[in-house]
Amino acid sequence: MRRARVAGSLFALVCYVLAAFVITAHAWSDPTRSWPGGPGDPFKFMNFLAWVPHALATHQNPFAMRAIDYPRGVNLAWETPVPLAGLVFWPVTAAFGAVAAYNVSFVAALALDGWCTYLWLRLHVRHASAAFVGGLLAEVGPYAAAHSYGHLNLVWFAPIPLLLIVLERALAGKTAAWKLGILGGVLATVQLYLAEELLAIFTLAAVVVVVVAALVQRQAVRARARGVAIAIGSGAAVLAVLAAPMLLYQFLGPYRIHGPIQATNVYVTDVTNLVLPTSVTWLHPGGVLGAQPIRWSGNAAEQTGYLGLPLLALCVFATARWWREPRVRIAAIAGAVLLLLSFGPRLHIRGRSTVPLPGELFSHLPVLDNLLPGRLSLAVGLAAAFLLAITLDRTLPPRRSRDVATALLAAAGVAALLPTAPLPSSSVRVPRYFSAGEARELPAGSVALVAPYVAADSNTLVPMLWQAAAGFRFSMVGGYALTVDAHGKSVSWLVTPLQQAFSRIEIGGVLPAETPALRATLLAEIEHDGVSVIIVGPMPHADLAVQLVGWLEDATPRRMQGVDAWNAG
Repeated sequence: MRRARVAGSLFALVCYVLAAFVITAHAWSDPTRSWPGGPGDPFKFMNFLAWVPHALATHQNPFAMRAIDYPRGVNLAWETPVPLAGLVFWPVTAAFGAVAAYNVSFVAALALDGWCTYLWLRLHVRHASAAFVGGLLAEVGPYAAAHSYGHLNLVWFAPIPLLLIVLERALAGKTAAWKLGILGGVLATVQLYLAEELLAIFTLAAVVVVVVAALVQRQAVRARARGVAIAIGSGAAVLAVLAAPMLLYQFLGPYRIHGPIQATNVYVTDVTNLVLPTSVTWLHPGGVLGAQPIRWSGNAAEQTGYLGLPLLALCVFATARWWREPRVRIAAIAGAVLLLLSFGPRLHIRGRSTVPLPGELFSHLPVLDNLLPGRLSLAVGLAAAFLLAITLDRTLPPRRSRDVATALLAAAGVAALLPTAPLPSSSVRVPRYFSAGEARELPAGSVALVAPYVAADSNTLVPMLWQAAAGFRFSMVGGYALTVDAHGKSVSWLVTPLQQAFSRIEIGGVLPAETPALRATLLAEIEHDGVSVIIVGPMPHADLAVQLVGWLEDATPRRMQGVDAWNAG
């Protein structure tokens, strides 16, 4: 029996890997140049995947990154560096480059998300197929599909279902509490070094689950309260030790961020988003439905609350049908509470902010004020997957007409959540100057001004990939990473005279007025930052950027290997 379970689990893993390859199929036509999703954030993650192993190999603190926003640098612990993924996929980065490492990491994340969810659900159902469907929804459902367009960190939630297993065993009192605590602490550390925000989401969800369990099973939870406390305490101690390198630098290091990074009432679950398909599902507006998309707040990558009417109806049915079972009650109530919290500080209906909600409390709490409410849809989706798996386990194969109706409802719920596959992909050709040319021969400690300079356009982030391709041979005066400006406000890039001048060219195609005052200002910034080389790579309006730099340096560029370059000064 045990051998059959292991074989079934391994077969499920193979299926989840194949599903991940199907979802990202377009990128694998040229995996060293193409990736799923669009430009923008992926360039940042490619840079970070290469930076972490580079920093460790050169004996640098991977969270004290001065390779971008030089000479100041950034406190990378406040960003999304996915350091564990960077370490695990170091060989891929070294052999095939950062784009390939990004693709492999994405496939691994999606497959493990589905598989770990399967392992959790398998403990609650008799039929492996029921757990498999629940795991598949976790892997390719609206949450994972939307974030697959560019948020590598938010797709890495595989440790969370395993943490749920630990939590459930602690509440059941079937395993030594200290052992569970150690295991939970290690899993929490893994999640922290993949995506800190997702660990915060699990922590919040765990609190909700424990409170609901205490209300549903008062005597049982009260009898095991000591063991649960020991598990939580030992887990927290393990986490504190293993996570210290990152957390100490994050909260005690330079350029700490105070207050919310994003607006708390923007990236939320809209009530209508629960039932209206999003652009990442095959049943999307403008697709098979032929409907016009709703203008919800935030952006498409954050609109992850879609469950669909069939799955919502199935969840209501499962809750009513098996209400007497404590685990069903806990999942249903906890899921409903987390759904309410995902609505954010105010209820949003068709993009309009209306009445205040309990989520308002989190906008005033330290650390938790940086948790985007809409991302709690991950926990809501796991609760829905649990109820779906329970329903399938009890009604398949159908024995009565009611079972047939339930099976059809489940099929409709699953079909409505399937993504448009494969995901669209993007590609880029790194100039030879960076991948195998002169950039790799620059003197150690070189500082470069690279155009496009990071601005309010996703295509201007490509120099972060170029820098990774050059093996971080040079530091960049620009960059795209969370930091603070001179007033302590959270920003994604520093606005300077150089940044503004290049932004006018890159976004608007407008050459700044060439005045002596502007030239003096820009040259002073170049000298202050210690720039030794200026590089204009492929970009919109590259001729204007070349003209601007030629005017500043009073020299013609060296045109080679796909770029224009000058020695500064």
